[in-house]
Amino acid sequence: MGTFDRDDKDGWREREGDEEEPWKKAHENWKNDSRLSDDVPATRETSPFWTEERWEHFIQETDKDGLQVIKYYERYWNHQDRDVMVENAMALHYVREAFKYIHPENHKSFYVHYFLEPECALMKLPVQSSGHFLEAKLRTVSDIQAYRLSRDFARFAYRWLKDLPDEFGVAYSRNITQHPTKGIGNWTDGELLWLLRTGIHPKTGKYLPPWMPKFIRMSDEDIHSIIAFLRSDDPLVKSADVDNIESQPSFLAKMLARIAFKPFEYPSAPIAPPDTNNPIEHGKYLANGVFDCYACHSGDFKTMNVFTPEQSGDYYAGGNKMLDVNRLLVPSVNITPDKETGIGKWTEQDFMKAMKTGFRPDGTLLRYPMGRFHRLSDTEIRHIYAFLRTVPPIQKQNMKAETMQPSANASSGEKHYISYGCVGCHGATGLGYADLQQAHKKYPSDSLLADVIMHPTTYFGALTTMPTWEGHLQQQHLPDLVAYVRELGKKSGR
Repeated sequence: MGTFDRDDKDGWREREGDEEEPWKKAHENWKNDSRLSDDVPATRETSPFWTEERWEHFIQETDKDGLQVIKYYERYWNHQDRDVMVENAMALHYVREAFKYIHPENHKSFYVHYFLEPECALMKLPVQSSGHFLEAKLRTVSDIQAYRLSRDFARFAYRWLKDLPDEFGVAYSRNITQHPTKGIGNWTDGELLWLLRTGIHPKTGKYLPPWMPKFIRMSDEDIHSIIAFLRSDDPLVKSADVDNIESQPSFLAKMLARIAFKPFEYPSAPIAPPDTNNPIEHGKYLANGVFDCYACHSGDFKTMNVFTPEQSGDYYAGGNKMLDVNRLLVPSVNITPDKETGIGKWTEQDFMKAMKTGFRPDGTLLRYPMGRFHRLSDTEIRHIYAFLRTVPPIQKQNMKAETMQPSANASSGEKHYISYGCVGCHGATGLGYADLQQAHKKYPSDSLLADVIMHPTTYFGALTTMPTWEGHLQQQHLPDLVAYVRELGKKSGR
């Protein structure tokens, strides 16, 4: 048996005279691989799927058309027997290696981007991780994405992603609680790791849409901590019997997923954590590798460069047309060190205050979808600031954001609700990224509800995403605001 090459007219054809026999070699390597011998009862010779005959048939299918490989493989991939799943992963690993030799420029389209690496299929992470990322960074990510929580379950169940620009379609987050069928309760550690690294769904082989974050630069220690969190007893990930709603990506989103934002290769080597004693290196890791700050704060999602963020259009100069929970335009702002249009005049303390409290140096509230990073340590925030100071300054005026307008006969309470920015998180009806429609029942007295607004940490704990309004909200406006919150609750009928 010879090797095969691509011919534009005849499809796959044999290359006579080549001494290499990649398919045969792939089969032999698979049979002799000992990595799985202690973990998988099915041996190379007795595998229920990957027999000599099946290898031959697989090769014949590949000879006819490379695309048939995927169709053939999918028939045997989603098998209930975990041993068979592992056998499939190992077999396809070697087939991929053969395919790389035969047609190196196209091998990614068929294998690297669609199938679990055998190491991932087998992987089981330690029950306990270091946890330093667990309680700080991941929970901050959950704060930013909290609108993805189900309204009826304070957990990671489905939610309409209201801040997704219309040009990308309609999207719903998925149930990632520990529910065995509707969530990820039956996923292996390796499958979770594969998805987070590559963006490929390990069950279907499909590349996830652009709005699903992929953590290609995150250290092994940190990404393992995310998986540890998903396995934990935290209420956010407790099993929730909530059905998923399928997203409806636009043509543009589909095109980007197939052309611009292709799947990522699984790392070939360990990813070490950054040097936390180097402020700029550590800050860059946090900004570009963990939180993807550049993605929102650059010019456009369509022109961001996920492999080399520095090559993204208007890198950190803002202008990305984002939406708030009311579907109003909120372009991202320039956070380069430019002194006229960016944050070049901000001191480290100004930046710290904005990140921790949610209020800018001038006292105005940061507007959703920008959240406050109060769960990060002071050192981490200082390091992000140190990194941003090294970003090339770009003089680019910030675009004007759309604002909610009070109704014709608006009460004073409604006007305050809008002017102070409550509408940005709670929405026009009181049900936005945060739900206050039942506050009138939960806090029956006006004095109690007023104190909740002014001192939320007293009632929700130090890690609540709601900013503390003491010192920012004028006392004479508070009674009218409380009355309007009660009005929203009564209007909701809940």
